[in-house]
Amino acid sequence: MAGPNDSLLHNRYRILKPLGQGGMGAVYLADDTTLPGRKVAIKENLNTSPDAQRQFQREATILARLRHPNLPTVTDYFIEPSGQQYLVMEYVRGEDLNQRLRTQGAMSEEEAVNCTAQLLSAVHYMHTWQDPDTGQGRAVIHRDIKPGNVKLTPDGRYVLVDFGIAKFAMGDEDTALSARALTLGYAPIEQYHGARKSEQHASSACSSWESRIHEWSKTVRMLR
Repeated sequence: MAGPNDSLLHNRYRILKPLGQGGMGAVYLADDTTLPGRKVAIKENLNTSPDAQRQFQREATILARLRHPNLPTVTDYFIEPSGQQYLVMEYVRGEDLNQRLRTQGAMSEEEAVNCTAQLLSAVHYMHTWQDPDTGQGRAVIHRDIKPGNVKLTPDGRYVLVDFGIAKFAMGDEDTALSARALTLGYAPIEQYHGARKSEQHASSACSSWESRIHEWSKTVRMLR
């Protein structure tokens, strides 16, 4: 784990505080000491096996090349001597959708449609992303889209965060982390059974959007 506040990771990132804890590890707010005044979010991966390290490096390289207004920019990754893996990305300011729904109640229909349109734009971009060098399709499937993983920024952008259990479809290869980290009620059912790419098309990740729009605009029952 990253350790106590004020610890220095990778000789560069000073941990300020934890932002959250997920099934694959914690997320921390940190200062980038190389670029004073710049804050970043650092996601740790607790799986330290050699295979996990190779997969992490490959996936981090792809995430760092994604550019979309509704996705955080990945700026760095590193593996500590202990085997701990860390993904560094821009710190997205604002409240997550859980907080928004708790403090202000259900979204209006207009807000829900705006939110969903922005997130679907990001999802479509990830599912159809192609390597600009090779032209090969390398779809990125988030697999855990839920209110706690959506940030609402002060300028009105909805940003999809936490790629901790993303699935990557790379030509004839798939990479996917454990379904144990999936959120019950949000991930498509086939993801719980470890379906491979041939059985788990990217479109399945969008299968519950209709119910999400209804929930976000009509009720906060999902937060209880």
